[in-house]
Amino acid sequence: MTLAESYISEQDAAGRRVMEAIIRASYRGILGREPEKSVQSFFIEPYFVSDLEAAFAERIKGFVESIEFQEIMRARMGENPADYPPNSWVRAKVDGLLLHVDVGDRGVSRNCVFGGYEPVETAFVDRSVKPGMTFVDIGANIGWFSTRAARLVGTEGKVISFEPREQTYKALCRSMHDNGFDAYFESYNAALGSEPGEMMIGWSHNSDNPGGTWTLPEGWLQEQFRNAGAELQPTPVLTLDDVIRDRKVDFIKIDIEGAEPLAFDGASNVLRSSRPLIMSELNPRALQAVSNRTPKGFVDYMKDHGYRCEHLTLEGIGAPYDGEELPNNYEMINVVFTPN
Repeated sequence: MTLAESYISEQDAAGRRVMEAIIRASYRGILGREPEKSVQSFFIEPYFVSDLEAAFAERIKGFVESIEFQEIMRARMGENPADYPPNSWVRAKVDGLLLHVDVGDRGVSRNCVFGGYEPVETAFVDRSVKPGMTFVDIGANIGWFSTRAARLVGTEGKVISFEPREQTYKALCRSMHDNGFDAYFESYNAALGSEPGEMMIGWSHNSDNPGGTWTLPEGWLQEQFRNAGAELQPTPVLTLDDVIRDRKVDFIKIDIEGAEPLAFDGASNVLRSSRPLIMSELNPRALQAVSNRTPKGFVDYMKDHGYRCEHLTLEGIGAPYDGEELPNNYEMINVVFTPN
């Protein structure tokens, strides 16, 4: 290489470093996060060197036109989120964590980004999960609790997540990867039940909660969902006992729309040997439809496994709950099952 060629090469390298710094700074300043992996590879691709100005202009244009940036600006100006159709996926930084969210989903994703998603359960997880614990997330959805738990348990702990719907499972895995949690994260694109097999799941794109997924073990329930325009998908079924084997579990979060007793039917060894703390949703209507159990039947079932049931409040564990009928203005409650 001649002296002139060496000088030009050094100038190109310097230019690349400057432009990389500008692009990284733009991500931080405009979107409030680091660039994704695909953009980082863009720094070393040939076209990045050949036309820096055009490439950078295209990147800035992408910022301004993105759903992510538009929602950031709306939030800063105090405006309500815009309406988006389901499958409007973006990556957002929420409470210091990167989360892949569907801003067309008002039930889970939008509440994660704009505040108000399950504050009682979130506060309980933040208080209860400690470094080194093994946290099991049954019905992980896009990963709100899995990502938080991974940050809390740290590298000496473990997060094991189950999400049966393929699309939300992929978002969960991308979020865990982007936050650097892969080394202590284990995931299953499957439902949990009393024995291994296959089961139908369903969800509706026509509702405000397209991310909500139901387990549909009975034919009549599948037909009801199909007639309502829902999408159905077969998914593998595992048992928690088979997945965990001889490992110890410290905390279980479970929210699977009334299929909770079905999952615990396949977890008797885990409940007996690990004695984990369990945070669960309790939805009477869903319990009856999916598991053919009343709230009292579910609470008594857990009592038989040596667990007491208590209300979960913003302050923490509250009064005992024995399965009594909920007040008319309550569709569901959150409870904690604590080992005796």
